Amino acid sequence: MEIRSAITAATKQPIGNVTKSGWSGWPATLHGDCVPIAPRREPADSQAHPELVEGRHGAPAQPNRVKLLIALVVALATAPPSNAPLDAATILQRSQNGWHGLSSYQVPVTISGSVHVAIVSLPVHMSGTQYYQAPDQQALHIDNPPRLARGLGDTLSTLGTPQTWLNDYTIAAPAGQPHGHHNSYVLVGTPKRSSRVKTMTMYVSAATYVIEGVTFAYTNGANLQVTFEHHHGISQYHLARSAKVVARFPAYSGFATIVYGDYRINAPIPPAVFQQH
Repeated sequence: MEIRSAITAATKQPIGNVTKSGWSGWPATLHGDCVPIAPRREPADSQAHPELVEGRHGAPAQPNRVKLLIALVVALATAPPSNAPLDAATILQRSQNGWHGLSSYQVPVTISGSVHVAIVSLPVHMSGTQYYQAPDQQALHIDNPPRLARGLGDTLSTLGTPQTWLNDYTIAAPAGQPHGHHNSYVLVGTPKRSSRVKTMTMYVSAATYVIEGVTFAYTNGANLQVTFEHHHGISQYHLARSAKVVARFPAYSGFATIVYGDYRINAPIPPAVFQQH
């Protein structure tokens, strides 16, 4: 009886605060020895504030959630906005990317409109050919312009093309504004070389980065405004199908519509074409 009591007492020693029992109801031991389990110790902060321990008495870990919330607020405050305006260099690069692979073009043009000189208003109908050679050569040859319309013809001949404007002007920081049924970037440029032009203002589509319009302000107070119309399917280069021109110069004023014919893309152009211009 005493031996049985001693065995029972030895095999039921507590393990920490828990009695570890086997599947048969007998206490489980390793090599006949009991395995003590150290009691759980809480950090000093949690002992002083037990409500801050996650899962203890069902209380959430409030400091962890506060830290995550603060980190999220800081990240949102410091992240750049998704609709941040683009700089001029990025806009111009995206516009030029639309001409990647375009080395030259020549296109017949028809110009019709009206020119007002002094007290005379003269209807105008002219034709010619516009040429472009990458990266910055352009020419517009007008066939036999009327004498009173020669000023408009000369102005259009020296107008340049969207492909050359980006090389001829230093562009300032852009601004955004509505243009028609969509938004556009407005870029103001000043000539890189001595010129009669004081400033040039371009309107670039915020969707396609195509140059949709341009306004030239001259040192003598003159003004020339050109608005382009583009149609999908002409080519992958978004070349213009037509343009509206409004000119106000000291010697004359007028308006015209330029209609572009079929483009010849990347065809050789004799160098003399640009030398004669």
